[in-house]
Amino acid sequence: MNQIIVPNIEDSKIDKLTALSKGLLGMVPFAGSILSEIIGNIIPNQRIDRISEFLKILDKKLEETGKNISELREKMEEEGYVNLFEEGIFQSARASSRDRKEYIASILVNGLDDEVLNDIQKNIFLSILSQLNDIEIIILYSHTYKVRGDKDFFEKHKDILSEPFAHLGANQEVIDQSTIYKTHREKLVNLNLINKKFPNIKKGEMPEFDNKTGMIKANGYELTSLGRLFLKYIGLEDEI
Repeated sequence: MNQIIVPNIEDSKIDKLTALSKGLLGMVPFAGSILSEIIGNIIPNQRIDRISEFLKILDKKLEETGKNISELREKMEEEGYVNLFEEGIFQSARASSRDRKEYIASILVNGLDDEVLNDIQKNIFLSILSQLNDIEIIILYSHTYKVRGDKDFFEKHKDILSEPFAHLGANQEVIDQSTIYKTHREKLVNLNLINKKFPNIKKGEMPEFDNKTGMIKANGYELTSLGRLFLKYIGLEDEI
């Protein structure tokens, strides 16, 4: 088995592109050769360690989904997919968590054979991903039917999904935490990934209004079509 040797990014003084290109073939046996060509041409001075881990994830996903290398090579002849791939690589260099690298790789792999959306539309998912942090993705995913009744999921992420209640007299720490949580949720609303749900008002009844906004008070949030499609593309939803 070939040993992967990737120079330490802090110590190495040699050209990072050359070092990365030389190591790729042994690092990702399934798609190493073409990925080496691609990366060598488009990535200057990026984090080798993060890109290396990302490429291993991408290589594995290509193999698991039965994608053919010639199919990837053919796709790289299309300018639209090259732009998609390039943006994915740049984002992977900034991705600090493995989960985020998994999301990026899923977008690139799913973009290979989706004939419904064009490459510009597929790039929307990378754009959305770049605007979300990992906490917001967990909050978004919690709105799916798939995990709504999953006690293990909510227990695992209880520190994220338990909304702090900033009641009258709450200390400043709780108020701050509540503000941050609402900011995460509002970002999902602003990106049209979730919608506010409003109660059905019966004839003769008055709706409840939010004291701060003066608007009708929502009684929950639900996933939008775009939210489902985004989760599908990043590999968290099997079906739309």
